[in-house]
Amino acid sequence: MADTADSSKRWDTDDRYTGVADASDFAPAIEELAALARRPGWVTEDPESHLVPHLQEAGVAGLRVLGYQPDGNGVLHVTAEYHEGDSRGEIRRHAWALIATVAELATSVRERDDGDTIGSRTWDQFLTTHLQPAA
Repeated sequence: MADTADSSKRWDTDDRYTGVADASDFAPAIEELAALARRPGWVTEDPESHLVPHLQEAGVAGLRVLGYQPDGNGVLHVTAEYHEGDSRGEIRRHAWALIATVAELATSVRERDDGDTIGSRTWDQFLTTHLQPAA
């Protein structure tokens, strides 16, 4: 998952190469969300009409939404601008605050680096759903 030349690194500055545990406790929920995402017709709402009003009303300080573009596959691409000089952590907090305005009970977000500058990041593979209790 880490965008590093050394595949044993978990992130770009990792020098331990190992953590304190695995994340297998989370696997059932991740697998459930993945199974739902593969169901034909699972994206039930037009993202532009369903999500854009919430994103427009979000008013996340430090982030200005510039535009929205649906792609026809149930995906809404959002372009936003941050304040020049913001740290990577500040940009990430702003992005998560915006995502939180449309997040549901189960949400998956993946951040990827799009370039050499701090703000060249994309939060993609954003997936959200209401999960129903087991019968």
